[in-house]
Amino acid sequence: MSAIAICNGRLIDPAAGMDAPKDILLENGRVAEIAGPGKLKNAEGANVLDAKGMVVAPGLIDIHVHLREPGQAYKEPSQPERQQLRRADSQALPPCRTPRP
Repeated sequence: MSAIAICNGRLIDPAAGMDAPKDILLENGRVAEIAGPGKLKNAEGANVLDAKGMVVAPGLIDIHVHLREPGQAYKEPSQPERQQLRRADSQALPPCRTPRP
């Protein structure tokens, strides 16, 4: 997997107490380096994503997500479909609370 440098973004990470402009280097799907803008040491050859004007943050979780069209609870995904969604790019899915007919 190639490296990705996310540059010029505003890094917000409450767990680390971070809220500042930063560049982030990802290698093999993991954070390899975080530095001030323009100060990454190992970013040569990385694919660069310009995040100017954007927020970069660890996975955000929507605790009230609806996986259907509003007003159509009967279309909410079944348990196997939810398991497939968990393997997708979501960070977390809350338990299904819609009563089944």
